[in-house]
Amino acid sequence: MDTMEIIQKEHLTIKSILRQMKSELVSLVQDQRVDKVMWSICLAFVKENIIGFHHLRERELIMNYRLGGNYEQYEELMNSINERHELIACHYERLVEFWNYYQNGHTLARYNVMEEGESLILLMEISMTMEEKLFDLTRKECIVQ
Repeated sequence: MDTMEIIQKEHLTIKSILRQMKSELVSLVQDQRVDKVMWSICLAFVKENIIGFHHLRERELIMNYRLGGNYEQYEELMNSINERHELIACHYERLVEFWNYYQNGHTLARYNVMEEGESLILLMEISMTMEEKLFDLTRKECIVQ
């Protein structure tokens, strides 16, 4: 399995996690409760798999793009993806911070959890869409090699 195929499959998994996070945020809005185990799993997945591993693989793909001779666009691509990855990490940290406040009895922090959660989800969805277009991950030739 090549890097492009792996990233495409990882995006499918990430989208599944984002759907679950959305579901938990809806529960937080409706009845001020979430499945704490599922929420913890989602947050751990974002930290360990997306921020800690998946983003590194995407940088590897860009490096291969550069080594393939496309030097002119390399810096712009790298800066764009790095900026989005840093924003995702920042929103994740804020989400965890507000989640901890909420868990410690600051009930109004749930609004911050909802806001940061929605922002993080939207940013990751936009990022994946841009990456899929950028790397042509939606083309059948890239997925099946």
